[in-house]
This record gives sequence, C-alpha cells and structure tokens, in this order.
Amino acid sequence: MIEEKVIKRSPKKIIWNALFGLFFLLPLYYLYSYSQKGTRLHTISLLFMLVLLFLGVVVVYLTYRLLSLDKEYLRFTVQGFYYKPNPKKSSHFYAWADVEEFSFSRIGGKYRNSYQIEVYFKNKDNARSQSLLSLLKRSCFPFYQSADLIIPIILLDVDFPERVYEAMKYYEREWRIEQNRQARK
Repeated sequence: MIEEKVIKRSPKKIIWNALFGLFFLLPLYYLYSYSQKGTRLHTISLLFMLVLLFLGVVVVYLTYRLLSLDKEYLRFTVQGFYYKPNPKKSSHFYAWADVEEFSFSRIGGKYRNSYQIEVYFKNKDNARSQSLLSLLKRSCFPFYQSADLIIPIILLDVDFPERVYEAMKYYEREWRIEQNRQARK
C-alpha cells in the first residue's frame, strides 16, 4: 500500500510573509518623522502611525495564531485527498471518483507569481466547501466557468509549487491503476 503524502504550511514562509507585510508600512513612519509638529500633516501622520501600530499588532497576532495551529494543508491518499483551507476547521475529503479533472495554473503578478490547482467535480453537489476564490469568480464573472474548488499554493513547505500538482497526479493515477486491477478480478 502506498503511504500518504502530507503537505504542510511552512512556518519559515509564514514569518517571512509577515515581515514583508510589515516592511511596506515603513513609508508611513517616514511621513510621520519628517513632518513638522503642530501642522495638520503631523496630526494626520500621527493618526496613520496609530493605524500602523494597530495593523502591526494584528499581523503579528494572526501570524502567531497561524504558527500555533495545525499546519496540515493537503493530504493525498490513493482513495482521494484531504483539503484543509482553514487551520481552525477540520479537513474535507474529496474522492478521486468524484473528480472529473484538475489543472495547475500560474498567475503572473507584478512582483511574484502565485499558483493554484483548479478541481472540477463530476457532480457539483460533491463540492462541499467551495473555495472563496471560486465563489467570487462566479459572482463577479457569471460567464466565466470557474472551477468547483480552487486550491491556492502559497506558504507551503515545498520547494516548487509544481511538485504539489505532480503528487496529486501521481495519487490520482495510482487510484486509476487500483480501479483497473479491481475491474479485472
């Protein structure tokens, strides 16, 4: 029997992402430090600094919560895969028999690329938890046929995002081989 493949969130990438987010709040500090006291710009920049401090505390708190919770994101088995988009909730199981097709796509950004796996199901009722991205695409673009489940590949403990898709293809292929063996018997 083939072992399960578990893909987890990377603590190192979560921390770097939080630090990167805090780094972009530095221009507000520059505005505050070079404004003259007693002017309207100084008062506005002081308010911006308070907002900056609040946002910094929120980012640090959310990062701590994400690091302290269960980091399992995807788990592949021969029968199907478990997907856990929210660390606080339980994972959902999707059987390979219910999956019609899945594809890997790269979304080019200005500074970095993001990756996602789009899953289409044979029976639309089997998609128990539709992802937020697919719900937004369906509501904003009714003519665009969105996937039933969109799995973003971000902050994971893998070197290359393509390896997540390759592991998914491998386990789906193993399921098909197992189905063919059972059909021959």
